Amino acid sequence: MKDGAERRERKEVEHVAGELRAALLKQLSRCGPSDIIRLWADNTYASFVFAIVMKLYLDSASRKNFLEVGASVGSLGRFRRRFTGTRGAVRSALRLRGHCIGPVDYERFLVMVATEFPDLTGYIREIQRVVPRSFPLRLSRAFQRASARVIFGTPDYEILMERAVLEEWIEKKGRIPIFESDTRALSRAVNRFLRDELPKIVHGMATDLEARAPEMIREEEAIRRDFEARLRARWGGAFDLLESIVRMAREVGEKAMQTSARMGDRKVANKASALFRLHIRGIQVTSEILALCRAGFADGALARWRSLHEIAVTALFLADKDEEMSRRYLGHATVQNRKEAQNLNEHHRRLGYRKVDKRLLARLDAQVAALESKYADEFRKGDYNWIPKSVLRDRNFHGLERHLRMHHLHPYVRLASNAVHGGSKGFFLIGVPDRARKRWPVAGSTDYGFADPLQNAGLSLVQLTACLFHLVASVETILSVQVMLKFQARLSETAMGIQQRMEEELQRGRAIGAPH
Repeated sequence: MKDGAERRERKEVEHVAGELRAALLKQLSRCGPSDIIRLWADNTYASFVFAIVMKLYLDSASRKNFLEVGASVGSLGRFRRRFTGTRGAVRSALRLRGHCIGPVDYERFLVMVATEFPDLTGYIREIQRVVPRSFPLRLSRAFQRASARVIFGTPDYEILMERAVLEEWIEKKGRIPIFESDTRALSRAVNRFLRDELPKIVHGMATDLEARAPEMIREEEAIRRDFEARLRARWGGAFDLLESIVRMAREVGEKAMQTSARMGDRKVANKASALFRLHIRGIQVTSEILALCRAGFADGALARWRSLHEIAVTALFLADKDEEMSRRYLGHATVQNRKEAQNLNEHHRRLGYRKVDKRLLARLDAQVAALESKYADEFRKGDYNWIPKSVLRDRNFHGLERHLRMHHLHPYVRLASNAVHGGSKGFFLIGVPDRARKRWPVAGSTDYGFADPLQNAGLSLVQLTACLFHLVASVETILSVQVMLKFQARLSETAMGIQQRMEEELQRGRAIGAPH
C-alpha cells in the first residue's frame, strides 16, 4: 500500500471506532452506574475494534495485493476458504451481535495467518504498517479507562426503567436490542418491568417524598414569606386601598339588605334577590382578586376580574330593568340545572357518580317546559336567552356590554381571557415584563403587573355597589358610593404610579418582576 492509502485506511478505522466510542459513552452516562451495562459496553467496543482490524486483513486479500508481496495466487483461494468462518464472526461483531471477538481470538487469527501461510509475511507487514498489531488492544483499553471515568447525571425514572430493562436484556441476550426482530421481545420485557418493578419504584418515590415533604414545605413557606414581604413593600398601598373599598362595599350591602327587609316591598322581591346576591358574589370575587394580588398572581387576579366584570354588567342591566326581567334571570337557573343534570348523566360512570334521579329530571323538565311556555323566545337555548330578543338582539355577554355602553372595557376582558382559556395567547402574561416574555412562561409569583387587576376590580365593585341605590335610594347609600369612588380614583392613581416606576426601573436595567 502507498503511504497516502495507508493514512486514509487508518483514519477510516479510527473514525469508525471513534463514533462507536462516543455513542457507547453517551449511553453509559445516560443510563447511570450499571456494572452490567458498563461490562457490555467494554466488551462490545473491544469486539468491534478487533473485528475492524481483522476485516482489514480479510478484505485486503486480493490477487493484486498478494502478487505485490510475492505470495502465490494459490494462497489466495486457500486463505479465503480457511477464514470463511472468521469472516462470519467479524461480520457479526461489526453488527454488535454479541461479544464475538476478543484479544485471544485476534491473536490466534494472526498466528494462524503467519504459520499456515508463510508466504504472506510481506502481506502481514503491509497491513501492520496501516494498523499496528497492538492498535485494537490500545483502543479497547483506552475505552475501558474512559468508561470507568464516565460522570453520571442524576437519572430520572424513565432512565431507571430503561436501565433495568437493558440490564435484563443484556444478561439474557448478551447484546442490546437493535434489530427489528427484537421489538416484540423488548416490548414484553418492558411490560414485565411495568408489572413487577414499577409499583416498587412508585412506592419508593412516595415514601421518599413523604419523608422530605415537611422540609420542602418549610422551605417553600420561607421563600413565600420573604417574597410577599417584598411585594407588600412595593404594592401595599394599592392593596390597602382595594381592601378599603371591599370593606365599604360590605357595609353598604349589609345596611341596604337590612333596610330592604324592613321595607318588605314584595313588588321588587326578585330584583332585590338578584341584586343582593350578585353584590355578595362580587364582594367574594373581589376578595379573591385581592388575595391573588397579595400572593403575586397578577394574571390570576385579572382572570377573576373578568368574572367580577360579568357580575357587575349583569347587575347594572337588572338594576335598570323592571321586576319581570329579574324574575326571568332567576328562573333561567332552572334551565342551567337541567343542562347540568343531563351532562352529568352522560358521564356519570366515568366520574364515579350516580345518575340524576329520573323523578328529579322529570320535575326539571316540567319546570323548564313551564318557563318556555311562559316566556317562549327560545328561553332554554342560550346562556343569555333570559333576556327578550326585543330588548337585546345579540343575546350574549358582548351584546350586553354594548347595550350598557360598557364595551370599551372589552379589550380588558379579552386580555383577562388569555389566562382563562388554553389558547397560545395565554403565554403572554401581564405579570411578566415585555422583555422577559421571550423566555419561558413563569410558573410562580411575580411582583409585576398589578395595576390593571387592582383598578379594574375597584371600579367593578363600585359599579356593583351603586346598583343597590335602585333598591334603597337613601342619602347614606349615595354618600357611601361617592366615598368609594374617591378611593377608587386614589387606587387607580397609586397602582398606575407604582407600575410606572417599575417601568422606569426596567428602562434603567434594574431586575424586577422575578418570580419568588
